[in-house]
Amino acid sequence: MRSGFVLTMVLFAACSKTQSTAPAPAPAPAPVPSAELVPPPPDPGQSISGTITLPAARKRDVAVGNTIFLIARRAGSAPGQGLMLAVQRLAAGEFPMRFTLSGRDAMIPGTPFHGTVSITARVDKDGDGLTRKKGDVFGQANDIKVGTQDLTIPLDTLQTEDVTLGGSPPAAGMPPGHP
Repeated sequence: MRSGFVLTMVLFAACSKTQSTAPAPAPAPAPVPSAELVPPPPDPGQSISGTITLPAARKRDVAVGNTIFLIARRAGSAPGQGLMLAVQRLAAGEFPMRFTLSGRDAMIPGTPFHGTVSITARVDKDGDGLTRKKGDVFGQANDIKVGTQDLTIPLDTLQTEDVTLGGSPPAAGMPPGHP
């Protein structure tokens, strides 16, 4: 039994001598913090800022954490219709909620954010941008000039019926809101 122990120790010692004794590689340098991580605020002349408010009559219709879509479209589009220029997805919190919408939020990068727009703030309880469910709440501000910095959008209108955007009903077996 003792010879087995000695043999094991000899093999262990031999193995440890054949291993490389090169020093461990130097650790990678720590990343240098960049001032570029947080972009500067957008130019006020090329953005729209303001607050989303929740009137007392609608407080029971909105919960903290509900999804809010803030959408800018060219002025003249019917409410909820037309090409979306810029969109933000927010989470409902304390009201009034501050917002700034600019070209950074463009649906297609590089799309100019200028002129006159309509802005919709829509609480979407299922978080699916393709559906509007009965009980969702929204508000709209029309004919807003880019550069406006004191806009107030009240969430004062209650969605009265379910609507799926995109035109056609969902394919068989797909949940509502999906093509």
